[in-house]
Amino acid sequence: MPPNVFLIGTMNTTDRSLGLIDVAMRRRFAFVELHPSRAPIAGLLSTWLDRLSHDEGFAHNRDAPALLDALNTRIDDHDMALGPSYFMRPQIYRSEDGLARLWETSILPLLADHHHHAGAPPAVLDRYQLTALRAELNAQP
Repeated sequence: MPPNVFLIGTMNTTDRSLGLIDVAMRRRFAFVELHPSRAPIAGLLSTWLDRLSHDEGFAHNRDAPALLDALNTRIDDHDMALGPSYFMRPQIYRSEDGLARLWETSILPLLADHHHHAGAPPAVLDRYQLTALRAELNAQP
């Protein structure tokens, strides 16, 4: 294989049914964790939004990076933390309710599925609601 060819793969550490494949992959390849709380991923959404607002003039939902951080703080499972890619779609920021739609159609269903498999009651999702996170952020000094 030529030295300038790199194979980049991703692993879904939350899907435990793939455990044997994960072990086989870990034996054969080097791994770098790209967790949303650590560089180079931490701060990526803010940088992307700054560039988007400068290039395209979008100003809606500038609180998305703080909301993502607050959400990940509430998620107890390190491997379930959400990365910025969910939020890095310009159409989210073209309207006032874009972020709310993303939350209702992508973020909450993903967390509901995770908690359903963990046997948690549906009320556990209340702590991930966009309104609850915004209230928490607004209450901070």
